[in-house]
Amino acid sequence: MPPQYLPAWLSPLSEFLPVGAAVRALQGLAHFKNDGLLSGLVTLTLWTVVCAGVIRLKEARSARDKAPVPSVVQ
Repeated sequence: MPPQYLPAWLSPLSEFLPVGAAVRALQGLAHFKNDGLLSGLVTLTLWTVVCAGVIRLKEARSARDKAPVPSVVQ
């Protein structure tokens, strides 16, 4: 999103949000001889990898929590 549409505390982060990165990449591709395309694609790739990693960790933790606990018989 353009920084003008974001709250003041979030404006500096607009470069790193997925929507802003996608818009910059498309604008760079269409109008500015690929300027900004690489940074936009890198940002989107990092968001994808980090989100996939968080989901994977959450699923692993959930599976671990649901695993039956072996009982010890004495």
